Amino acid sequence: MRSPKPAPDLYLTACGALGAAFERSVAFEDSATGISSARAGGLYVAVVPSFPGAALDHDWLGTSLADPELLDWAGELGCDTACGAVGAGWNLNRAEAANGTGHQPE
Repeated sequence: MRSPKPAPDLYLTACGALGAAFERSVAFEDSATGISSARAGGLYVAVVPSFPGAALDHDWLGTSLADPELLDWAGELGCDTACGAVGAGWNLNRAEAANGTGHQPE
C-alpha cells in the first residue's frame, strides 16, 4: 500500500481486486483508524470494538461477528445468504451465526 490506514488505499485496492463497488462493500473494523480508512474509501462499516464501550463511528455496532443481527443488517444492504467483508477476509453466513462459529478465513 502506498499509504497506511487511515488512508483508504487498503480498501480501494481490495475492492478493485474483487471487482466490488466501494459503496456496496462492508469493512469490519475495531478501531477509529480503521474506521476512518473505510469511510474515506466510501464503505459501510461494521464495528466490533477492541475496547468495549468505545464511542466509534459505525453503520452497525456489535460485540461479535457471530451476532445474527449482523446478518440481518447485511441483508438490508442487499446481501443474500453471505456478506463478504473487504479488508478483513471473512465471510459470514446464517448457519455459522446460528451455531456460534461466526466466521472463517477465506
